[in-house]
Amino acid sequence: MSKVGCHVGNPVVFEAKGIKVHAGGTNRSGGWHVMSPMPDVAIGPIGVMKSAKTRDIMPLGWSCSDKVSIGQTPVLFEIDWPDYNIPNNLGREWWLAFVDDCISKGIKSISTQCMGGHGRTGVQLCILAHMLEATTQPDAGSLIRWVRERYCEHAVEAKCQQDYIAEMLQIPVGESAIAVQSHNPWAGQNFNDDLAFTQAELTAQKKHETKKKAEKKAPRWKKKYESPIRNGWSLVAGGDGEEDFFEWRRTRTEDMEAPCRHSGTAVKQADISLMEGTKLVTCEVTERQWHPIEMATKSKSNAAMAKELEMKVKDIDDGGTSILINRTWHPTWFVKYHKGEFISWLKYYDDVLHKSDKKADKLPSFKKKDNQRTLTDFTDDGDVFDLDGQYIDFRDEEDWSFDPDEEYEIDGVSLRETNDEIESEDVL
Repeated sequence: MSKVGCHVGNPVVFEAKGIKVHAGGTNRSGGWHVMSPMPDVAIGPIGVMKSAKTRDIMPLGWSCSDKVSIGQTPVLFEIDWPDYNIPNNLGREWWLAFVDDCISKGIKSISTQCMGGHGRTGVQLCILAHMLEATTQPDAGSLIRWVRERYCEHAVEAKCQQDYIAEMLQIPVGESAIAVQSHNPWAGQNFNDDLAFTQAELTAQKKHETKKKAEKKAPRWKKKYESPIRNGWSLVAGGDGEEDFFEWRRTRTEDMEAPCRHSGTAVKQADISLMEGTKLVTCEVTERQWHPIEMATKSKSNAAMAKELEMKVKDIDDGGTSILINRTWHPTWFVKYHKGEFISWLKYYDDVLHKSDKKADKLPSFKKKDNQRTLTDFTDDGDVFDLDGQYIDFRDEEDWSFDPDEEYEIDGVSLRETNDEIESEDVL
């Protein structure tokens, strides 16, 4: 089920023993740093908490430190807690001590969070709800469903998380509240047939398997690629085993089955990574986390780069951001920073990549008439010179969004990886 627009901000999920417990995801306009007033205590995974720190650091003992209008920084608890998993070193005694401390110290508000505000945030909510006696549920499965009814239907995402809740609270695991279709490498679990699926989940899985078998038997040319994000387009990812390369492609069979332009390996649809907010990187300018397709360079997001170019940028209702290009607002995930300017992926795909492919099919001319070049205008190492014999340097600002026009240097000389990339430039 899609997680787009499922929750935003930091809603109060429950209140018990005089303590309001909030929840949110840092990539869904949530997290302690955007709360006003600030919570007394904030708890969440290491990395997520640090990346969210946008507050000024002020010294103790200075009167100006007490004059910050939005309140003081809360007490922060940063936990070693991998995504889709459980804390590495927190047992039942820690959670009991944490709750006792909150009560004895008169804490009035707690902010729980993680990246998406689902798996790890849901575990925190379940444990705190039980220990603060906000509810009494017979087992972990029932407790998870109680939290989902008050917060988000995607709270708690992995079997190991449900097992952890049961262990920390010393209650039965109960009926599985986890719908798992395939092994998740981040969950630390080898999912098998022993999982307690509901009949509805088993029926849905059977339909899915039947559909996949039918697709394999269908003629190659009839295969369809659908995207839940943008009609006629799909986000794909290719990689060399160490790094993923993302790009938008039209959902035509010949386009979707073409190999990755960087690694030469097969690509796979990656729409879910954008929808669920995974594989995020941090913009050094905004200190906000973005999907790689939303990054103009390795350290700068499309939004930050657009502001530097004095372009109009605005936040939209679903928590995303849009950039105005030629009187049309485009989401940051569907724009491309190319040769010092922003264009839509539609224009980039059709006018740059597709045009380049057509040029690659043409044989070079051995004639030189007017301004037409010959093969001698290209050196043996791939360097390009203009008609006056001047070397053309194609290096622009660093363009990290997996541009096939990417360059590299050897001994201080700019080179291309392939002749196709040479011929893709608009120099012919």
